[in-house]
Amino acid sequence: MNNKQIGETFKKLRRSKGISQIDIVSHDFSQSALSRFEKGENSISVVKFLTILENSGIMQDEFYQHLQLNIHSKNPLFTPDLVIAYNLNDSKLMLDIIREQEIHFRNTRNPIDRLALVYSKTIYEFLTKNKILTSIDTNYAFEYLMSLKGWSRVEIRLASAFLNIFNDEQLTALLKVINKKTRKFLDDMLTKQKYYQLLGNLLDCLLMRKRYKDALTIVNSINFDHIPDDMTMEKIYFNFNQQHTLFCNGNSKALDKMKAIRKSCEILGLDTVLRPLDIEIDRCETILNKGKFYPY
Repeated sequence: MNNKQIGETFKKLRRSKGISQIDIVSHDFSQSALSRFEKGENSISVVKFLTILENSGIMQDEFYQHLQLNIHSKNPLFTPDLVIAYNLNDSKLMLDIIREQEIHFRNTRNPIDRLALVYSKTIYEFLTKNKILTSIDTNYAFEYLMSLKGWSRVEIRLASAFLNIFNDEQLTALLKVINKKTRKFLDDMLTKQKYYQLLGNLLDCLLMRKRYKDALTIVNSINFDHIPDDMTMEKIYFNFNQQHTLFCNGNSKALDKMKAIRKSCEILGLDTVLRPLDIEIDRCETILNKGKFYPY
């Protein structure tokens, strides 16, 4: 995530609630500063950010859920009508769009259309927690990716989009494919950045599923010096997740390095990344205080 995505998400939520910028500015936060924040032109401290959320009547969990959806909306499968439904916070309209896609699916063999339907269901579940994905949906997305001899930037993005819906067996098979294609991805400047983004998403997915040994394999395969210079945020998360993975595999000293990375972000003014880092640090400290490591 970056400042622009965070600012855009806040602006959409603020407008959806009918709140103007004037309504939420305070004596220590001007309207011009808020405007620059919404445009992604500057970052703000965590304290100020929490203040404007409170002044806007936006819950933290609500914001971070919509932030994830805003990131998803950049995916090529996120159809324009679904973006509109999401921006309106209209889950019923999203479901209607999915039903229309299902009717269209019966009359087309276009694989991208079929994948768009699966992705729409994934986003709908994320937004509403209502389960409408089927094993057929998941299997189609998996089989399509596995059938391709070569992956372009689009296929790498597709793999990132569907990671969380694959079961453990499918995820293991996908890991093998990604490992085989690593050299090709890194030799191609057009796919290099997307590949590292895929690795970051994959690492998050493995940690979430408590597959710590697999996560450690991913960490050991990453040459941090080769990550493109314009991927500052990705480097931070990679380094942090590297230590998180080591902690999950029994290295208690890794927690100190996680805290050091968090402190560096604070010194550099990267306030927008502090909350997710703090959540993981708190979780690790809780486990450490209980005297036992993952899995828990």
